Amino acid sequence: MGQTYAKLDATFEDVFDLRVLDAACSVEEIESICSGFATYCGYTFFQYIEITPVSLVDPSFFVLSQFPEAWKKRYFLEKQISHDPVLAMCQRGTTPVAWNALELKQGLNIKQEQFLIDSRNSGLHDGISFPLHLPGSSFAIFSLAKFLSGKPHSIDDTTLFCQILMFTMKLQANLDRVRRGDSHSVMSGVKLTRREEQCVLLASEGMTSEEISQNLNVVEATVIFHLQNAARKLKASNRVQAVARAISMGAIGPRI
Repeated sequence: MGQTYAKLDATFEDVFDLRVLDAACSVEEIESICSGFATYCGYTFFQYIEITPVSLVDPSFFVLSQFPEAWKKRYFLEKQISHDPVLAMCQRGTTPVAWNALELKQGLNIKQEQFLIDSRNSGLHDGISFPLHLPGSSFAIFSLAKFLSGKPHSIDDTTLFCQILMFTMKLQANLDRVRRGDSHSVMSGVKLTRREEQCVLLASEGMTSEEISQNLNVVEATVIFHLQNAARKLKASNRVQAVARAISMGAIGPRI
């Protein structure tokens, strides 16, 4: 991959060159860049999780992870993810979450406290997670962690944390770019036509097919045709599910 950072000016020390992400042509290349970035930042491991609520009870996960294999098995296959207080905070908030500070936070339940203990026992120390909220209800988290506990970075390490935040945004954008070429990816999927979007949007306001047809000045059969096409694209079995998925996946949004 070659040198992945460059000296910009006398104000900053060596700064990771984010342009390597723009040049990446595959998920595997991006994964390698993430590994290099973690090392550059003084961490051992990285993990990127992107959660797309194609279903609110069974969302789609896209994961790039260097976390220990035994931990990943517990986290995903044994459903420890449901007890992850970092994920819960990132889903609700927009600011970075330092794992060490979270351990001192009041209000964690017993399973969340045990989750943090188990993560340390698995070799994950001094972690930091950066949330990124995407269209609809989708969100992503980029995390860095160390194998051995040492002096953790402070949230006040402004230059470093700005770099990680910029990297997280660039990472998501470029993963989106390369994954759109994958026909099996959630990201390759949903693009409604203008008329399908209009019909689903009005259906989300509680309008019947007849009312939508009057609003758009088309026959009712046309509305039903577009709603059925939208439902098929959204892999929904009925109109209610199509509306819910269109909103959660960002296929429709408020008119401003």
